[in-house]
Amino acid sequence: MMFLMFSILLVAMMFLMFSILLVAMMFLMFSILLVAVMFLMFSILLVAMMFLMFSILLVAMMFLMFSILLVAMKPHEIQEKLGLTRIRDRNWYVQPSCATTGDGLYEGLTWLTSNHKL
Repeated sequence: MMFLMFSILLVAMMFLMFSILLVAMMFLMFSILLVAVMFLMFSILLVAMMFLMFSILLVAMMFLMFSILLVAMKPHEIQEKLGLTRIRDRNWYVQPSCATTGDGLYEGLTWLTSNHKL
């Protein structure tokens, strides 16, 4: 009789220990899964924030380039503002150009190389 009670008690303790171990393993797996999900959510949030910041920067640059194009001065305005018309002892030339498309850069450099004196 004593042996039977001891065996039942031993089986009950083993079952309890196995249950505690199983719950601990499940908790550990849930914790790892939770950390992985949190890391994934943080990564997605970080990528979304970077995309948003890039989009805002892109819109700001486009607005800046558009506003620069709106206030671009004509060659005769630049001549007047810099007082180039008063310079009579040197060659000068204002070449209209556009930084965004590169129009006029080749012509300006061509004029510069052909009129340069050593």
